[in-house]
Amino acid sequence: MTSAEALHIAFGHHQAGDLERARTGYQQILELDPAQFDALQLLGVVEWRSGNLDLAADLIARAMALNAGVADVRENYRQVLVALGAARSANGDFPGAAKAYQRAVDHEPGRWDVWNNLANALRNAGRADEAVDAYHRAAKLAPASGIVLSQPGQHAE
Repeated sequence: MTSAEALHIAFGHHQAGDLERARTGYQQILELDPAQFDALQLLGVVEWRSGNLDLAADLIARAMALNAGVADVRENYRQVLVALGAARSANGDFPGAAKAYQRAVDHEPGRWDVWNNLANALRNAGRADEAVDAYHRAAKLAPASGIVLSQPGQHAE
């Protein structure tokens, strides 16, 4: 069986919602060709959907390093980092959330909403000065967003 045939079969499982069989198929392809772009990014999506956000971000980043020109992969990377930040925030891991959101704004600095998420995580992590800077960046990108800064080190919602 060729790599293309194996990818077709794995993708069929993926589309059918059988993420475990899709995962196995993509992993088998990557054992033979660790730089197989489609298998990397699709395995990243499977891991994302399965809740394995750290692994998903790493896999999608590897795919992006091979071909940064694919818009869907860049968008998936941003979305998985935002999901990772949200999951860490929900678990009270604000330093971890800030790290994930920082990766997202480093990747795509023009998203005011991600800057705002970063600011919230920084604030909750006790890093008020950095949070104010991130809030300012968010407000500059989207002045009509409703982000209101009061005193330095504070955010009024």
